[in-house]
Amino acid sequence: MEKWRAELRKRIPQLVFNAIVAFFFYLMSNIMPSLVRGITLPGITIEPFNDLGWLMWAFLFVVSMAFAANTLYHLIKLIDPVVSRFTSKLGIKPDPAKRVLQDVTYILMAIVVSEALSILAEGVPGYSHVLRVAISVVALIIIIMLIYDLSKNIYKYIEEKIDAIVDRL
Repeated sequence: MEKWRAELRKRIPQLVFNAIVAFFFYLMSNIMPSLVRGITLPGITIEPFNDLGWLMWAFLFVVSMAFAANTLYHLIKLIDPVVSRFTSKLGIKPDPAKRVLQDVTYILMAIVVSEALSILAEGVPGYSHVLRVAISVVALIIIIMLIYDLSKNIYKYIEEKIDAIVDRL
């Protein structure tokens, strides 16, 4: 219990800080590019990459999404011990096979939720495109993190099965 409280004391400030920084950079991505919009970069003829305002927006937006992904990572790390305690109280032992199924479920949920949010974002006048891009980027980051965890757990599951076969021999 004390370990979990120490984890809470560590993760909650990180989560809050990353969320604030993500929000700050997102606001900056909407404000700062207007200050340099229309300035074209010499030698670059491909739209929109020659517009300094667009490049500034893209940079600040990517930075905000990186902090948002980190916020989600810390949120997942906070939720994992709660889920582990709950499943242990139910007598369910976490094994890689169940974790693989859980990750696949989370990936499917991320896809469904991002699609639903994209449909809702279409109704926001003036910001629908930006919101849909943000939703897509966040969903992609979540899915990539889950695929990483999924591949790690598949590897662990296969490794356990190979070890069991080797032990029998």
